[in-house]
Formats: sequence, C-alpha cells, structure tokens
Amino acid sequence: MKTMSFFHSSLILPLNRSPIMRLIMRIVTLVLLGTLPVLLPGTAGAVADTLDQAQTQQNSWGMIGSGGGNGEVFTAGQSGYLDRVSLYLGQYEPDSTTAPVNISIETVTSEGLPSGTQIGYGSIPVNKIPSSGGWVDADINGAFVTAGTKYALLLSTGNGIVLWYMENGDVKPYPWGYWVTNTAGTWNKILTNQDWTFKTYVVPDTLDQNQSQTSGSGGGTRALGTTPVGQTFTVGLYGYLDRVSVYLTNSSTNPAPITVSILKVTSNGLPDSGTQVASGMIPVDAIPKPGYRSWASAGISPLIVTPGSKYAILLSTGGAGVQWVLVSNVYPGGTQVIKNGTSWTTTSYDFAFQTFVLQPILDQSQTQWTYRAQFGAGEPQNQSFTAHVSGSLDWVSVLLDRSSLGSATADVAVSISTYPSLELIRSGTIPLSAIPPNGSPGWLNASFSGVHVTAGSQYALTLDEPGNGYIDWYLNNALNNDTYPEGNAWGEVMVPADMTFKTYVLPELLMAPPGPEGITPCSNGVCPSASGGFTPADLTEGVTSHFQFQERPGGTVRGILNFRDPRPDGIALRGCTTESAACALTVTTFNCTDAHSVTVGGTYTPPGGTATNYLLTLSGVPDGPGTFTLAAGDYSFTMTLDGIVNVTCPPIATP
Repeated sequence: MKTMSFFHSSLILPLNRSPIMRLIMRIVTLVLLGTLPVLLPGTAGAVADTLDQAQTQQNSWGMIGSGGGNGEVFTAGQSGYLDRVSLYLGQYEPDSTTAPVNISIETVTSEGLPSGTQIGYGSIPVNKIPSSGGWVDADINGAFVTAGTKYALLLSTGNGIVLWYMENGDVKPYPWGYWVTNTAGTWNKILTNQDWTFKTYVVPDTLDQNQSQTSGSGGGTRALGTTPVGQTFTVGLYGYLDRVSVYLTNSSTNPAPITVSILKVTSNGLPDSGTQVASGMIPVDAIPKPGYRSWASAGISPLIVTPGSKYAILLSTGGAGVQWVLVSNVYPGGTQVIKNGTSWTTTSYDFAFQTFVLQPILDQSQTQWTYRAQFGAGEPQNQSFTAHVSGSLDWVSVLLDRSSLGSATADVAVSISTYPSLELIRSGTIPLSAIPPNGSPGWLNASFSGVHVTAGSQYALTLDEPGNGYIDWYLNNALNNDTYPEGNAWGEVMVPADMTFKTYVLPELLMAPPGPEGITPCSNGVCPSASGGFTPADLTEGVTSHFQFQERPGGTVRGILNFRDPRPDGIALRGCTTESAACALTVTTFNCTDAHSVTVGGTYTPPGGTATNYLLTLSGVPDGPGTFTLAAGDYSFTMTLDGIVNVTCPPIATP
C-alpha cells in the first residue's frame, strides 16, 4: 500500500482513502505539527545574479509612449549575463497604456547613442505597473555585457503612456551614463543632471583556469610583438568562455592595443593554426602604465566550452614595450608556446593568465518543503514550471531520499516534456547509488543534452523509478502557501502542492557565439583554405570566406560565415544595395568594433563605420537528413551539415 509521509512525523497517511478524507487528514496533520517551510542550500556551481548598476533617486517623472522612445545609457560594472532590470514606473491615468512596456538593451555607437543593435529584450505586463509608482522587475533575455562597456536601456509602449521616474538634481545622479531620447527617428543625449531610475542585475562569470603566480623560480617576461606568443590551457567549467586576463608589464609610453586570439590545440599540445574560435582585444587604457605591472583583461566573443577541452591563448600587438610575465612550469593543464618561423613549440614555462566562464544560470526553483511523496513502480510524479530564460536546459536538481516503503531497484528516470501537451523532449537519469538514505534528503542532478527552452513557455518535469521500489521526492504544501505559482505538482501527490526542483539554463545570447567546434576565420586579411563542402553557384565575385553549420540547442541549425571585406560600405548580395530592404538581411554589431552578425530574414541595417571583419549567420531549414536549405535574398542553396565551404561575396551593386 503506497503512502505519503509528512515532515517531522512518523504519521503515515494511506493514499487510498477518499479524496475528501485525504484532504482533511492532510490539513489536520499540518496544523497539529505546526510544520514550517525548510530551505536547503543550492547546488554548487550556480551563480546568482547581483546588483550591478543603479540609479534609485527620483523627484520627478517623464512620459514614455509609443513614439520614439527614451532610455538610459549605463556602463556595465561586471562581465556576465544581464538577466533582469528593475524600473520605478507608474500608471498615467488620463491615457494609461494597455499594452506591455517594451524593454530593449542595445549597444551604443562611437558617439554614445543607441545603435539599433539589440542584445537583450524584455517586457512588463500592464497589471504589474503600480498606479502611484513603484519598483517593477523585468526578466531580460539574450543580454551578455562586458565590464566597462556602455549599453542603452530603452523603453517604449505599444499604446498609451507609462510614467518613468527620474532624478533631476544639482549633481549628476548617475555619473557613468546619461539620458537618451529619440525625436523623429534621431537619438540625442540629454547631458543635464537628469537620469532615469533603474537597476541592472548581472550573473557574473566565474574564474576557471588560474595561473596567477607572477614571481618565483624561473620568473621573467617575454616581449609581445606582431608574432604571437601564447599559453595553452585545459577548460574546467562548462559554459561560455567570455573573458581572459593576463599579467603584463610595460616600459612604453605609447603602447598599442593587444589582440587576443583563442585557438584549438592539436593532439601534440600546440596551437592549431587556422582554427581560431574566438577573439578579443586589450585596449590601450587597460595596459599597465610605464614601469608598472598589473592584470589586463580582454572580453572574448563568447565561446561555448566543455571541461577537458584544450585551447591556446595567443597575444600579439603592433606596438612595443609590453611584456607578458612568466614563471617556470607551474600550470599542469598547459604550457607556454612560442612560434619559430611557421612552427609552434612548447617550453618549460607558463605565462600568468586567468580564464573566466559564464556557467548555466539558475532559472526556476522551488526549494521549500513541508513533507514528501513517493514515486516509483510505474507511478510517476510530476511538476510543471515556466521558463524565464531562453536557452539550453542543461540540468535539473531535485531533493530526494530513499523511501521507507520499499527498496528501489533501478535508477530514477527523469524526463522533460512540453506542457500541457506532455510531448517528451528528452530523458535523463539519476543513479540509484547517488540517492541518500531515508530521512537524509539531498539535491541530485539529472543532466540533459539538446533541451531548448523558451522564456514564457511551460514544461513538465517527471520522475519515476521503473523498478519495483519507491523514492521520496520532497515537496511543499501549497494549500496556504503557494511557493511556486507558475506551476504545480500532480500524480501521486494531492494538489495543491509544489515539488522541490531547480532548473539550470545556459542562456541563448542574441549575439550568438560560435558553438563548441568554432569556425574557421580569416586572420589579418588572409583566409585559410577551406576543406570539404561546396561553393554555392549564386553567390559570385568578391571576397573568399568560409562557412560552417552548427547544430544549436533544441535541434535548430545555424550557419556561420566569417570573412574579411575591405570595402568600407559593407556587404551586399548580387543585385542588392546596402540601403535596400529587399536584401532581407539584418546586421548586428558586436561589442568589438570589427565584427558584425548578419542573419537572413528581417530588414537590412548598414553596419556603419569602417569595420572590415564580419560574422554572417544564416538560418537553416531542415530539408532531409543531414542537409539544410538556406535562402539568401533571391537565392537558395542546399549544403551538408557541418560542411565548410568557400563562399564568395558579390561586389556592391551600383543603384
């Protein structure tokens, strides 16, 4: 006979009683026991968001409507995933909006104005906006920010007006940014002592590899120049490699920026030339002053890395006087590498370096419990949840112990399904050997691969023990305390209740980085020879480049093209001009000034500036096993999954 046991009680209530009797017994038991919610520590490795930037003063307000828009430019203080903002808003009774308030996070131009390149987005429902003003939180999706970089936080409505509160004082309320407003399609700065109220929250990246010894046996330096020098390393954390720090010394009063390249490593532990997978730049103002030593950081175009993978950090510069500090052989996961002619060699030294990884973030959780329920023997237990972050659901964590009702005989089967249709997406397991004894619950993880979740969508988490025994899953009584209103439990437990669970998601970035295998880029205007693939017949003349498909979470496929285009006006398809929306291209500018992302579909925005390096992203539609049909303007062609292909870009058409 299967039963439900209650926290801090030996009382066992049979579940085969009538529903009314079960409800009465449950209420009476909870009241008699005076059960209080219990909180347990989170899963190791998860990083919570922290307050980054804020302007909380307010003595006036402005009207935000469906017109040009208003916003606040801010400077990120941390590198990581900007997952939410908080704004002090109020309703405007004469003409209050009936549509959600739209939030956009954009990069800024060299003039410090919104660029039109959206890196994050969110919205606030009308019913969340206080009538008389108050702080309102909003989830943000897709936004990766780099410390020291300016971004624009922009607001608009679909109709009507919402009040956004601000401070108008004698001194600048937020000295690291300013108010921007759009009039007749043109953005302008308001450089008075006025700033909108806002708070930004960032999930910071995590230190992964750390060779921080800068003195001792064999200590010294190696000069940086046009010939790169490097350090190999072994990845320890899963996530986005987004930042690298190196320890430098400088003797020059006029150093040049330092280029940072991340390359794959051969089986011999050497940089694999032509396999650059990510890059970044150390600006001049980050280089130590003459006569000093210090750490200098470079934001890296985020690269998905997995534990055990090996890469090389290469530094090069067009200037002189900057040296990379080294010591004798102290880092077991790699070594210093130097280039002699065209060949790389290892040494018995290690440069001082650090790598930082943005790990999967905690998205949804319900950690309180008041009692436990059993599942198993073909009687599963379920919990629905609503995703707030779009991306790859990499693992879930649940609070379990072994049941006293019968010894479990099989690993716990864990599945993720759509909800409410309950279409299976992916299955995983929790080893039976990992489940703690009865009465000693522990958080246990089930890993997944290829589970793509979308913010705002609902999913179902199901657990079962397919053998003949039972497992306890801890849960919270939601009768008078609904700790997770965005989902509910069902199955072998009486609702209302919520199971204990946590979901961890590697967020999908709007500036989509290369996948784990990376891409083959051009370097200094020289493109390595591509291997395999084919040449699409309808893209003609121009600059040779390389294309590679990557399978993204959820089964979506994206092709990435990296090329150098010396023409200052950017790129164009045959028969299209850069001003023509018929080209059906959308350009997104990366944080670095020389990279762009172009996605087929949407409208075309000229890249601007004099950038010469671009990243072209094409959407793929399945067209049979292993092949995908791409459409570019009026042209379409089919290519093989994971094939790298020479692609030529046409010259700019003359109107």
